[in-house]
Amino acid sequence: MVGLDPHAIKQLKILFGELKDQGCALLISTHMIDSVENNWDVAHIMVEGKFAATRTRPEEMSQEKSLEELYFSITEGPS
Repeated sequence: MVGLDPHAIKQLKILFGELKDQGCALLISTHMIDSVENNWDVAHIMVEGKFAATRTRPEEMSQEKSLEELYFSITEGPS
């Protein structure tokens, strides 16, 4: 989403939601965690080019962590 204006970002987020609601699988690779916060079902978190963790939303929702909190807890360890 880097380089997109705010209107285009909004439209793209709406499109992600619509496609998800239709049952489509989306693969989104991003460093902008907040851009996918509402649309993820499975998150693969990479560290140094390798998968460090795979989490599913139902698993994480029971812990009430945001995707950003999950990312930092995996890449930085406990604080």
